[in-house]
Amino acid sequence: MAKDKKIPKQPTGFWIASAKIFETLVDKFGWPGVLLLFLMHMVEYRATDEQRHAIIDMYVLGRGIGTMYPLMFMGGLFTAVAFAQRHWYKRKIKLMENELVRMGSEKSAQQEQALGVPLHHSTLPERSR
Repeated sequence: MAKDKKIPKQPTGFWIASAKIFETLVDKFGWPGVLLLFLMHMVEYRATDEQRHAIIDMYVLGRGIGTMYPLMFMGGLFTAVAFAQRHWYKRKIKLMENELVRMGSEKSAQQEQALGVPLHHSTLPERSR
C-alpha cells in the first residue's frame, strides 16, 4: 500500500534559481526586453549562418514577405507582450500603493502614540479625487 502512494516532488534549487533570475530580468527589462534578449540569444547561439541571414532578411529588412503570416505573427507577439507588460506594471503599481497606505497608517499610529491624542486628518476637496 505504501508503494502506491506518490509523494509530490519539491522544486529543485535549479528551478527556483532559474525562476528568480527570470523574475529579475522581467523586473529589470520588462517583458519586451526579456523577449528580445531571448530571441537574440537563440539567433546568436542556436541558429546557423543561413538561418541568421534569413531571419534578418525577412523580419528586419522585410525582404521576401509574400504572405501575411510573418506580419500577423509579429503583430500577435507584440500584442501579447504589451498585455503581459501592462499586467506586470499594474501588479507592481498595486503593490506600491498598498505599501504607501501601510506606511502612512503606521506613521499616523506612531505619531498618535507619541502625542497621546488622535490625529485630525483633513478630507480631500470634492474635485481632487
